[in-house]
Amino acid sequence: MHEENEVCLTGIISKIYPAVVTPAGVSVARLVLEHNSEQVEGGIKRRVKCKIYCVYVAGKILAEWLNCRISVVGFLSINSQKEIVLHITKIKNLD
Repeated sequence: MHEENEVCLTGIISKIYPAVVTPAGVSVARLVLEHNSEQVEGGIKRRVKCKIYCVYVAGKILAEWLNCRISVVGFLSINSQKEIVLHITKIKNLD
């Protein structure tokens, strides 16, 4: 059975961590994405803010993207500390 797990989110890159390399030799870019928007829930406008830790396997995040607005598509998982992580599969710089 295939379960849906796709997230589309825009926000500002507030932190870029040094890339790490897995034991298999795959580079993993890591960042924090801050989202800030207004959404409608139950007919009422609601201010939404969140920060989410993201990884981008076999992808690159350029240092000059810090504080830039991006759009990402990916899926959610948890890391070894049981924290939610957004695994980026597509990324676009909006600046």
